Amino acid sequence: MGMEVLPAMDWPAVLAGVHDQVPLNALVIATGLAAGVGSTVAKRYRESDRFQRRQRLRAKGWASFRDLWKHSGSFAARRAGRNTRPSFDAWTCWRRPLTDFGAVLGTAITGSRWVRGRRVVSSWERSMLVIEEPGTYKSTLLAGQVLDFPGPLMVVSTKSEFLSGTGEVRAHRTGPVRVFDPLSPTPHGEELQFRWDIVAACRDAETAQRRAAALMAASSGQGLSNADFWQGRARNLLTALLAAPGLGEDTPCGM
Repeated sequence: MGMEVLPAMDWPAVLAGVHDQVPLNALVIATGLAAGVGSTVAKRYRESDRFQRRQRLRAKGWASFRDLWKHSGSFAARRAGRNTRPSFDAWTCWRRPLTDFGAVLGTAITGSRWVRGRRVVSSWERSMLVIEEPGTYKSTLLAGQVLDFPGPLMVVSTKSEFLSGTGEVRAHRTGPVRVFDPLSPTPHGEELQFRWDIVAACRDAETAQRRAAALMAASSGQGLSNADFWQGRARNLLTALLAAPGLGEDTPCGM
């Protein structure tokens, strides 16, 4: 029997089956190697910073395209121009610069690919809260908004950089710039300084009484015997001093 098997290996049908089996085995081995390499590459990619960043950008909670369209995009700011700039008609709202209707904060870097790269705008009728650590250019961001704001503006800050960096441009674009700094002796120039006239309108006795009461409310009678009595006497004296300049020709200092 064995002698008959060996000649059979030379038959064409047997040889064809052997040659067909070699590429099939090679294909199985190559597929296994490719799967292993692909799994290793995918694992390393999932552990990479690039993948983690993409996952964070795609996470829920970022502004969507619908959010930009309705609230924080260019279209939303121009649509809000009907309230913030009532003198503009619909056609003018689309022709005017975007800074006439809101603060341009930059472009979106988070969210889906339909959102990233689009401008983020906060309408002038909305409030903004910026929370950052020192040295992250918060004042620079606010200075840009001071320059872009199209109308009268009140800036409350202890930094003089806002005046030195934006005052001249604001004066040229929108009108006079004034500084209210009652505790400093005209550090910004006499032409920019203004103060509150405490005796203005105190010719009216009720106005003088209210201002005297407000001034006394800032003082403390703690530890003073008969504090209510002395505070009442002080209010009466302040009321008289506030009302006298309006009734006469002298100033409080002159009196």
